[in-house]
Amino acid sequence: MLPITTCVVAGQQYLIHPLILGSIQETIKPDAIIPVTLLSTDEIFGDVDGVLKLLDDRDDVFVADFGSVLVEKPGDSSSEVPAQPQGAGARKVYHVNRIRPLDSFADLPSGPYFLHGPNLHQAWRLYDDEFGAFTFGVVPDDLANPDEFQSNSHAVPVPSRLYHPKPSIRKPLSGTRISISDTMSLKGTRTTLSSRAWESLYKETSNSTAPHVQRLLDQGAVIVGKTKIPQFGTGAEWVDQQAPWSARGDGYHIMKGTAIGAAAASAGYEWLDHSFGLDSGGVVTERGIYSFVSSNGDVSTDDTKITNFDRTSLFSRSLESLLSITASSLDTELHDLAFPTRILIPTDFASGDTQENNIIGSFAMNLGEILRVEPAYIHLATVWDMNPPPEAEQKGLEEYMQYAYFWLWYYENYHAFKDFRTEYQQKFYKKPFIDPTLQEFWDQCKLVTRAQYHEALERLNVYRRWFREFVMRITPTINNTIGDTILVIPYGNSRNVEHRNKAVAVGGASLVISFYANTVPLYDFWENRVSAGSTPRATSPAPPVPVLSHPGSPFIPTKLSMATSRPRVLHIGDPIQYNPETYLRFTVQFEVVRPSTEERQRPAFIKALKERRWGDFDAIFRPFWGTGGEMGKWDNELISLLPESVRVFASAGAGFDWADTKLLGERGIIYCNSGLAAAEAVADFAIIGIISTFRLLPWCISSALSGDEQVFGTNHRDATMQSFNLRDQALGLVGFGNIGQQIAARARHGFGMDIHYYDVLPKPAAVVAPLRATHHETLESLLSRCDCTVLCTPAGDGTLINATTLPLFKRGSRFVNIARGSLVDEDALVAALEDGQLSNAALDVHANEPKIHPGLLELGKQGRVLLTCHNAGGTVDTHKGFEELSMRNIMAVLGGGEAVTPVNLQYLKK
Repeated sequence: MLPITTCVVAGQQYLIHPLILGSIQETIKPDAIIPVTLLSTDEIFGDVDGVLKLLDDRDDVFVADFGSVLVEKPGDSSSEVPAQPQGAGARKVYHVNRIRPLDSFADLPSGPYFLHGPNLHQAWRLYDDEFGAFTFGVVPDDLANPDEFQSNSHAVPVPSRLYHPKPSIRKPLSGTRISISDTMSLKGTRTTLSSRAWESLYKETSNSTAPHVQRLLDQGAVIVGKTKIPQFGTGAEWVDQQAPWSARGDGYHIMKGTAIGAAAASAGYEWLDHSFGLDSGGVVTERGIYSFVSSNGDVSTDDTKITNFDRTSLFSRSLESLLSITASSLDTELHDLAFPTRILIPTDFASGDTQENNIIGSFAMNLGEILRVEPAYIHLATVWDMNPPPEAEQKGLEEYMQYAYFWLWYYENYHAFKDFRTEYQQKFYKKPFIDPTLQEFWDQCKLVTRAQYHEALERLNVYRRWFREFVMRITPTINNTIGDTILVIPYGNSRNVEHRNKAVAVGGASLVISFYANTVPLYDFWENRVSAGSTPRATSPAPPVPVLSHPGSPFIPTKLSMATSRPRVLHIGDPIQYNPETYLRFTVQFEVVRPSTEERQRPAFIKALKERRWGDFDAIFRPFWGTGGEMGKWDNELISLLPESVRVFASAGAGFDWADTKLLGERGIIYCNSGLAAAEAVADFAIIGIISTFRLLPWCISSALSGDEQVFGTNHRDATMQSFNLRDQALGLVGFGNIGQQIAARARHGFGMDIHYYDVLPKPAAVVAPLRATHHETLESLLSRCDCTVLCTPAGDGTLINATTLPLFKRGSRFVNIARGSLVDEDALVAALEDGQLSNAALDVHANEPKIHPGLLELGKQGRVLLTCHNAGGTVDTHKGFEELSMRNIMAVLGGGEAVTPVNLQYLKK
């Protein structure tokens, strides 16, 4: 952590960034602090006054006092001897001796800086947090590549806008000032959750940055600070922190929602460009600003979220800037977006205020004129009654969904902080302080059972399928284009304004708490029905309506929201079995569509793709190896029918010879396998095979099972003379990926074997050094050296072990295959075992499964070969991992991040 120095210039506070950018030729006092302006020679000796005025007009960090002293940049035309500029002011000029370039600049940009002694530093203005929106401001230690940050609790530092180049394709957010939520991980800073107890227990700073925040940094954004949330995202009293103040209305109304600090900052500070917050219900309560709540999965919430219902919120003061930051965040070009084809106004949301409803209707009409769509009114409860899902068993929408959203949210919110409550009690021998409303909320939350949680999850998924099909209607239209829908809804009653000078009574602070008394307010019910739909939502200010407000303004802006659709995932195969919590998050983020077994048969599957029965889905999800392959090989016939929207195909299993991954890549589709999930199980099984070949286990087992005492005695006598310890035996691995490395680790560290491997490229020293592994540039070199060879490479064209390569094996050595049966010429393998070229083998995979080569079956009966039924990866833990890893790959890619286990990136078009 670098030392921070602050100072005052013209009555304004500044931070001198500790990174030294250069030094001047002249000698000055080492403790001197001088505000200066860095200019080129042409700027200094040209119209310097005009240049300084231009800087003042463009930049809020620059003030006139910086122009009193100038620093000349080095260059071909710089003055060789100290000189003073002509004209007004006769300013002092210093000359840079050396300079440290930043990022894409050939030299430092013109603008305000500080000389601290002879050294040049950036000037960051410290803005007072007058609305109390920030937990703290932050400063990066490195200006060119911001990686680690340090916090500044009393003010928010911002750099000069002149320091950053114009936005580009590579850096679309260059110089954009952004705040992030306190919940979002930022390396070098802490997360407080507005709780002194949390801060007391977890004092360490974060050692990583959330993927979404890192994406903003990579695009050139400047993170200026973290904004407040209510205590643990749900508190009401604001005991440990002061609640943010509103810049809207009379300034005394209460703002609500997890993103309260982000909303207050965006509304109140013109020096801030955008705010990112986090919200579990899509509730953005501050009026007079624009906001966008992403669909779950659009933006990664790793190292960010509290519960699986949390979604990223974006705030801006103009619609144009909101669209720009949203496009950058989602990695989407605005011109690529299709216009919606339907605009709906749900009457269930009507506030009862005629003037406000007229504003909503007028907005929808204006939107419809732009999109050339006629708005229509819809009553969701009536649509449900007309098209009830069978699972609802004739229950109305309100009755069926009354508790579902709350049960899910309550259960997750309570259990999200279970470890915190336990660890705090164990360390401090007392319970942590919790805001009274939040404590009562948690007391209600813990009454929700796990059975209720899973029942609610099932109901939520039923509702989402119904909502998408009958409300949003994300289905092919007549001309086979996908019709998207916008819902235009009010965002609460704009006249119903709560003020912060009113007492918060325990038990009455949150109407949502009262659901056990069956008194959930109708508005809260409908509000959460849209949130439960997990659709992306944009919020816009509308003309103000009068409000009885104390003590000030008689008007406050109306606010309205627009909901659209979310990404769709085509789930091929059986339902998930092992990861309900991850699947909850998955279904919150995406609309999951699962074709029936009949629809997955190849002719029916092709017909459905041609009809675009499942619309423009964004991902394909195959969580099991045993099902989901009914349509056969994914070749050009299938791949050519996929919609252009598909971005990722994530499947169970390590192998991928059943899919043309090259063609998928050329279509821009990332294919992800789940070999990483099976690596541990396969490596364990490989060790069994290796041991079996050195200790003749097939012969030993068959002799014992024979029941023949003479056979038993013969084996006991002769097997001893043909068995060997594993220590110091040379183990060869054909393929040295994750599975090969795990096999090597077990063999080396557990049994003392000598490790050799053949792979296209040698692995880094960090991988091979702990294993003392030797790389062989040719397969021949490896086979001739090793006492046992294990095949652990992906399938390819043709065979690797065949009549050509088998004579290359060290005579009498051993062979283990846990890769693919198609890699082995089994006729040649039988011959090599029969003539003694190989002493024995262990084979888990076979060329024509489920059939096993008759020659291998005979050798198995003789105890020469261990034969198993493709069992290497077959554990419960592996299948748990298949599900988990497949879902995480899709969440990562559709969330704007990188796939965890991609296999075809080399084929994607750059």
